[in-house]
Amino acid sequence: MKRSLVKGTALFIFFIVTVMCCMDITARPAQDEPITAHWTAASRHVATPMTIPKEKTASFYEDITGGDYNESHPSLAADPQGDLFAGYEGTVDGTDYYPIFASNADWTSGMYFEEALGCTYPQVDYKTGGFYGTFEPCQDPSTSGQIWIIDPQNEEYPGVYWDFASYNFNSFVDFKIGTYVHAGPDDDGAWNWGGLAFTGYNGNNGSNIVGCPFVFYQTDSTGNGVIDWLQGNVNNCEHATTDIDLITNMSYSVYDRNAGAYYQLLLRKDDFGKWQQQGDHYTHPMVTTKTITDAAGNIKFPDIVANNNTVLVVAQNDKAGNQDVYCYRSTDGFSSNTPVIVANSSSDELYPKITLEYNSALCTYIKDGHMYYKVSTDAGATWGPEARVNWDDSVVVEYGATDLCAGSSVYDIWQDSRGANRDIYVHEFIYGPPPFDFGQFSGGISKVKVEILNPSDEPTENISWTIKVTGGILGRINVTSSGMIETLGSGDSVEIQTRGLLFGLGRISVLVTAYNQDWADAKSVDGKQLLFYTRFL
Repeated sequence: MKRSLVKGTALFIFFIVTVMCCMDITARPAQDEPITAHWTAASRHVATPMTIPKEKTASFYEDITGGDYNESHPSLAADPQGDLFAGYEGTVDGTDYYPIFASNADWTSGMYFEEALGCTYPQVDYKTGGFYGTFEPCQDPSTSGQIWIIDPQNEEYPGVYWDFASYNFNSFVDFKIGTYVHAGPDDDGAWNWGGLAFTGYNGNNGSNIVGCPFVFYQTDSTGNGVIDWLQGNVNNCEHATTDIDLITNMSYSVYDRNAGAYYQLLLRKDDFGKWQQQGDHYTHPMVTTKTITDAAGNIKFPDIVANNNTVLVVAQNDKAGNQDVYCYRSTDGFSSNTPVIVANSSSDELYPKITLEYNSALCTYIKDGHMYYKVSTDAGATWGPEARVNWDDSVVVEYGATDLCAGSSVYDIWQDSRGANRDIYVHEFIYGPPPFDFGQFSGGISKVKVEILNPSDEPTENISWTIKVTGGILGRINVTSSGMIETLGSGDSVEIQTRGLLFGLGRISVLVTAYNQDWADAKSVDGKQLLFYTRFL
């Protein structure tokens, strides 16, 4: 499961640069690697609050932004009490965009940093005691070597950054944060927020590595931190993900890498439960590296979760000709792994996200403009049926459009285009049998009928429904009907139907959606329209 900043009073934050040099990606202990330490000063930056206009939706989903401008690339974290913390790219004037951070205590009030103008892809996570964030720096040569940490709990230093540009590190992209609680080398580690994984350019000492895989973490209360990287057959990494196993304190960072003929995954494992002294500073020892390769397909856009040596990495794999979701599953701390198909169909399943609580895993992905999910009750070994989250064809299909987290419940977040501009929506998953389902589809004279059932043990209320019929020759059939079922008793059913004239000729598609405050579901079937008569295939 994806999980504070400096509490010290020193005027400056310092960092250490640690070099992990390998001739190949075979695992070797970090202490065997040549290490070069570098130091420099960095300033702290205080958040400037801004007001974020929003409009709520009275339904299964919550629009946490609203307003007149686009918001993009959201991330979400949750704590055990049900508090939520989100980051996204936003603006109040339509011109200047920043990473904005806000909580569900008041979604209309957020924080940003003026120094972060043009920065993108914010990421958030939770550890005991609070929420933390980061983001991708602006890709200007003067700023693209910065590493940011956001600590909204810290009134004195809510945001700080380390700048590595003077050491020829730059073009940092795709930051992911993994948080945890562990003592420092010399104190209780209250400052210890966790670690980051990202990629970028490494030109230090003439290395000239494009797409270098990096990790970064803090090492003491005064703000010293360590950046280290792999050298060898590791170039051309593009996207990153990371998580820290809160039971074993092992950190896992995964990068997708263009290996030439195909994309593979590169996994790095570090022992964040140990500190080893390197001269006058400390590092976490690297344990091993692994590659995940499929000669028949490209593996891209990974996400990872780790719990008590069970590690699940989900990613896209195009070996079947289109994009499917695979889970690379390990129960031994990734000493070994087994590929498991999560979702495959004739459509592309894109940009998967994963959570794991005990043995219950949930994976989301985008397909045909919708958010779908599947649940595993055996820690990723098998996966249940596919279900849909949203009822509009409105999820923006691009990298960084969604995120997933777990706290008191499991929540997802996505950028949505159902309104006049892009907004950010949040949804809570509720486990258990659904309170409604779809029964028989039937046609007849100029109408479509659908049976809605309540298979649960309790009555359900306020079910909104929509039937949309499209198709026919030249796509001229386009009929939508909506309504509300006030109460549907346990074991009962009700028939809904289209209203008005249904006329045309040719193949049609019927999409029925139903939702209330707690649940949403949809089903699509094909049929034929023969002038005034509708029948199903």
